[in-house]
Amino acid sequence: MRTVKREFGDFGEKIAKEYFIKKGYRFLASNFSYNKYEIDLIFEEEKTKTIVFIEVKTRKSDEIYLPEESITYTKQDKIRKCASLYFKLNREYKGYNARFDSFAVVKNDREFRTNHIENAF
Repeated sequence: MRTVKREFGDFGEKIAKEYFIKKGYRFLASNFSYNKYEIDLIFEEEKTKTIVFIEVKTRKSDEIYLPEESITYTKQDKIRKCASLYFKLNREYKGYNARFDSFAVVKNDREFRTNHIENAF
């Protein structure tokens, strides 16, 4: 059974996925995980030969801090380790660059706003 929190997170990931597809990125994977590591979204930016690993944070508008602020150094390290595994498992991307972005979605009852930060960490 899906929790309300998971459905809210899925909403943010759906918005992020649509955003990157509109920018011309090629979707590769969502919720790629290994052991205790996970990456929300993975895209390829073909023109720069870059694999973009995206951490999506979705929050309600009445929270007191920005979603991006919850990506701790520990979380960043886990994402980097998972990205390294992704490259090992997907040899066709040998020689590609890695980029780590954050994508925040802040939603109230009627609307939402987004914030994409390239090279967030």
